Amino acid sequence: MRALIFLALLFVSNAFALNNITAQSWLIADDNGVMIQGENPNEVRSIASITKLMTVMVFLDAYKSLNLKIDQNRIQRALVSSDNRAAKELCESYPGGHGDCIFMMNFKAKEMGLNHTNFFEPTGLSVFNYSNTEDLVKIVDAASTYPEIVYASHIKKHNTNPTIGKYDYTISKTGYINVAGGCIVAKVKDKIVVILGSKNVRTRFVELEQLLRA
Repeated sequence: MRALIFLALLFVSNAFALNNITAQSWLIADDNGVMIQGENPNEVRSIASITKLMTVMVFLDAYKSLNLKIDQNRIQRALVSSDNRAAKELCESYPGGHGDCIFMMNFKAKEMGLNHTNFFEPTGLSVFNYSNTEDLVKIVDAASTYPEIVYASHIKKHNTNPTIGKYDYTISKTGYINVAGGCIVAKVKDKIVVILGSKNVRTRFVELEQLLRA
């Protein structure tokens, strides 16, 4: 009886926590990308600096295919401290230049079946960089196959995600502009979490931890 009461209380407290999430759209998926739980998963929203995951992926695709020297420092600055200048420089150094970089970001999105995603520039500062949580699950899953991105996601110093080291992240990327609100995506072992439109930059981490424990 005590065990049943404990489980009931645990369920109620967890449901209460999830009901108090400020994010306008969020999703928990398994490691196959199948949704476990979510709210407004199809809602298209500005994604801010989560954009940088795609910027880095297309940069790495091009440089590896051409066997060019990869600037690891610039990649880490773009992903760890979310340095906008570093993201711009990666896109500008893309073979063919900035325009080809943006074209390939959108081309790769279409190849991945991301029908609700668009990239206008490489940093995430534009409101015209948008997606939804379902598409972002696919982006996070794809990003987890790039060793350079996984490595950057484990760097604690100057990381915009203060919970690095507290959880065993495979991938983690934050984002924020006024229109987007607090955003974060993360892959932890067998779970992918996407949060868009959290109230502010602090609530996104509180809500991330709630969803990781859900």
